[in-house]
Amino acid sequence: MSEEKVVEEIEKSAEEMEAQAEENQANTAEAAKSVKSKLQIAREKIEKAKALTRETREQIEVCMQHIEEDTQALEQIKQEIHTHALKDAEALFETIGVENEKLETVAKSQIGLIDPDDGEVEIKELSSGRFKGFFWALIAMIAAFATWCYIAVSALGLPLIPEKFPDIQRLTQALEWTSQKLGQGANASVGAAVVIAVVLILGWLVYMLLVSMKHAHNLRLADETEEAVSLYCTDKDDCKAKMKIVREHIQNSSKTLVKYKVLLEEQNAKLQRALFIEEAEGYDNLHAKTKEEIATTQTLITALKSLLKTPISEAGILTTEAIETLKRTNKTANDHIMKLYS
Repeated sequence: MSEEKVVEEIEKSAEEMEAQAEENQANTAEAAKSVKSKLQIAREKIEKAKALTRETREQIEVCMQHIEEDTQALEQIKQEIHTHALKDAEALFETIGVENEKLETVAKSQIGLIDPDDGEVEIKELSSGRFKGFFWALIAMIAAFATWCYIAVSALGLPLIPEKFPDIQRLTQALEWTSQKLGQGANASVGAAVVIAVVLILGWLVYMLLVSMKHAHNLRLADETEEAVSLYCTDKDDCKAKMKIVREHIQNSSKTLVKYKVLLEEQNAKLQRALFIEEAEGYDNLHAKTKEEIATTQTLITALKSLLKTPISEAGILTTEAIETLKRTNKTANDHIMKLYS
């Protein structure tokens, strides 16, 4: 083959490889854009899930804090009315000689608060997969080069293990053999260009395949996380609704107890005035109006004791008994107030 022919073939091969390189570059850019898009979408979903979980958790903690504060206020008014207004009324009844069962203890307002960590979704961080892709692409390129060396050396009948390293002569022979197999004659430059191109393309394919698979996995994981977080937030929304009902009950109970404190202190004052003015010995010698006040006081105390003795919740859930007791207690107080103004 003449020198001009060899030069022409080399230039032709170079042009083909350049065109192939441009095409590969375009494909790589397009694939990278697609992969980046998938990765970006997955990360956006993960960040959205984190924000939603954090917001829900903060809302639960605020609800719990409010309930704890309201519960403490309820306990305070319970103890205050038990140790003062109620005990004063019981002491007056004992002085008058009216039978009355004393209330020794008050039911604790123990509210079973939910655990914000219960059912919380573990949100995993996403990895791009580039390092793993690069590592295996490098392994694939080394394996491809080693395979080519084995095939070329075996075809040439050379020893697999060179006597010296690097053995430029063996490498040149192998590259020329490759060029001949492609019909380009014994040209080491053409053989080198082909081997390098094949190895790089294989490495690129392995890299893009692994990275694409990783990002597809990330997208599936993000979708699963998004769904799990949605279920978690829905469950906690239900918990928040129940906590709101409990809190409203606690606040209404506190208002009712304050109302009873005022009414009972007023009744105690009426009885103290009657005992002072009438100077009667025993219930039978009291004025009929005073006896009516005693009966009214007993009605208020009975309703108040019922409210003080009834636990608000059972196993963290507002009981029907607590709801009904509060209704009856409020009705008794409101009926008494209506009589005062009728």
